[in-house]
Amino acid sequence: MPGVGRGKAHLLVAINEIARRIMMGPSRVAPVMDCADAIARHMMPIAHALEVEKFWVLCLDREVRLRKLCEVSSETMSSTLVHPREVFRTAIREGAPSIICIVHLLRLTL
Repeated sequence: MPGVGRGKAHLLVAINEIARRIMMGPSRVAPVMDCADAIARHMMPIAHALEVEKFWVLCLDREVRLRKLCEVSSETMSSTLVHPREVFRTAIREGAPSIICIVHLLRLTL
């Protein structure tokens, strides 16, 4: 952007990251992912203001608590490709009895 140098751009990126971490809040106990609202509350600070499409796998334990959030794919502004073996490999590696797949799609405005 005109008028924003490299130093200011880095500062803005850092401020955005700090805001994201504040929105996520302290996490002592793994959140329960038992409804769409809970998933949206957890993912909103992570996906907010992303400029690329991403695909995540939420690995859950038997109590439907988040064990680990794994980014499987990060692609261009218009697409992301994910092979099923990558999804299942992630779940098996983490020992997750259940998973939730999340896709972050960009809204293109004209």
